[in-house]
Amino acid sequence: MKVEVRCPACNSIGKIIVDQQLIDQSVRGLTAVTIASNIICEHAFVAYIDKNRDIRDYILCDFLIDIPEIELKLDNKKPQIKSYEDFDVDIIKLNIYPSLLVNVLKGILFKKNVLIILDNDFLRGYMQKFLLHITEGTFFHETVLLSRKTYPKVKKEYKKYLVLENAKIIKDKEKILNPKKLKFEKAIVQKFFEEKDPKSSLLIIINEIKKIFILSKKIIEFNDNLKGVQKLDSKMLLDHFKAELDLKIQFPYLKYLMEIVKSYFQVDIEYTSDTVDFFKLLQ
Repeated sequence: MKVEVRCPACNSIGKIIVDQQLIDQSVRGLTAVTIASNIICEHAFVAYIDKNRDIRDYILCDFLIDIPEIELKLDNKKPQIKSYEDFDVDIIKLNIYPSLLVNVLKGILFKKNVLIILDNDFLRGYMQKFLLHITEGTFFHETVLLSRKTYPKVKKEYKKYLVLENAKIIKDKEKILNPKKLKFEKAIVQKFFEEKDPKSSLLIIINEIKKIFILSKKIIEFNDNLKGVQKLDSKMLLDHFKAELDLKIQFPYLKYLMEIVKSYFQVDIEYTSDTVDFFKLLQ
């Protein structure tokens, strides 16, 4: 069947052929269809199609993003996944826009107050439960969920909040939701939505968040151990992760972790410039 899609970057419109069987096999939730570059336009993006063949959301792709795969052996406690009956991930996948989850995740990881506008009483409670569950033991946050009717009455109380509704950004005074700086959050959310098994998809998003939290703290610990004797740079950190965790991290992901160290943990580490780091990495 043919489906009309629109590029979220340049608004180019075109039609793609989607296998009807793919949508029929998606018993619940959304079907993620990847549109490669030069099919509609120069951009690659994912279209999320529901059972009624309607496009629910789009997310731009960045295939150069490399998130390291590691086993979280640093914590003896494995994530306690609630039973499928107690926590139905498909409720989130079916009702929450992927781009909303991307923006919420960015706000939480960068220690910003987030307000989500959702009209459904049940969904507000479920979304709150979901966000607390996936960040349990890692990133503390106080995300607020309000109805569209309530928000105008109390919005003065939330002047400093990111305000989000579905795929729309209602308020982002600090401009942290720059599409060019959401690459890692998009990659995590894509993996979450594309995994068909509910428990596996929940594990994916929990582990990715926990990975960011643990590695960010490792950077802080490593810098503290230097005790001002040396100035921190990328090569030192990359070598440290390789030696301690047998983990190879790409420079963009390390830079992302450094941003979280500064934004969420409020630790301003003296750090060499990207240019110096680049030449060191070539040695």
